[in-house]
Amino acid sequence: MKKFILACLFLVSAFSFSLEKSGIKEYDSLDISKGKIIAYYNTKKQIVEEPAAMFYRKDYGKKGNYHLVADFYADTDTPEKIFMLRDLDDEDSINGKLAYYNKNETISYVADMKNGRIDGQKTTFEKGKVAAVVNFSNNLANGKGTLYYKEKKYAEANYAYGFADGDFTLFYPDGSKVLTLTYKDNDVIKSQNFNYKLQKSGIDEFDSLDFSKGEIVYYYNSDGNIISKDSKDAVYFRKLMSKEGNEYFVVDFFLETGNVQGIGKGYNLKDFQGHTLNGPVVTYYDNGILKSKASYKNKKLDGESTLYDYFGNIVRTDIYKDGVIQSARFFETN
Repeated sequence: MKKFILACLFLVSAFSFSLEKSGIKEYDSLDISKGKIIAYYNTKKQIVEEPAAMFYRKDYGKKGNYHLVADFYADTDTPEKIFMLRDLDDEDSINGKLAYYNKNETISYVADMKNGRIDGQKTTFEKGKVAAVVNFSNNLANGKGTLYYKEKKYAEANYAYGFADGDFTLFYPDGSKVLTLTYKDNDVIKSQNFNYKLQKSGIDEFDSLDFSKGEIVYYYNSDGNIISKDSKDAVYFRKLMSKEGNEYFVVDFFLETGNVQGIGKGYNLKDFQGHTLNGPVVTYYDNGILKSKASYKNKKLDGESTLYDYFGNIVRTDIYKDGVIQSARFFETN
């Protein structure tokens, strides 16, 4: 999920940390200002001299057959990760719990490790809250996974050694199902909508559309480039609903579900990136909730532009004039 509100970052030193808790007692109680620097590394984790280092490693002593160590970002002196290492210069000997941190000292993820690979459960965090819990085998997603948004479950997935395999189900905030996609070897073989309802945009011309009509004209990949219908990279398809003068009225759909992705008008039927839009435009998440609502005038943003989170809460509102932002307002949602 995109982060629309940036957190303030506070200056830290090597002896003053506000490291976010990982939930691993031994790591959270570690005095990371102590320990002995044993090596410096470049981005490829090759040992280098200190002036060329991007990371450095501290040893905090041996626990049985393993050393408790932490790697630090050299430019901020903040931890990159804390873990148990059998051989100090061999990351393939990482076993047990690993806690990985962002440069601003927030926790990125916690994972079970076996011989340097994620093997067991990996828990990913965003702004200190659980964003995903996925089972892994030999560094590949394998088994069940649960995805969260603002501490509410929004999806359940199944994986087989790195590929989507089995049911992927989306949920509304109240826990009811939106849809289920059934995968086999990373390909969708079945799609089932449950309580899917497209949120009203407040634009009568859009809200009264009959989406069963219109002509499919193009298929697109995730970058918005036109692609073959049969390509495995196809993600969206476009329907032409009508044409008036040199303006095309189109609706874009998610290919896997057939649910609406966006509605708008523009001067170029092929354009998926929004460079030729004119008039109101709305986009949707795959659960039918509004993602954005904006207004264009002669290919430029003009008027109010609103962004929503996955559950329909407003996160940002901007005012534009002739493509230039005039004001911005941010909202913190629960």
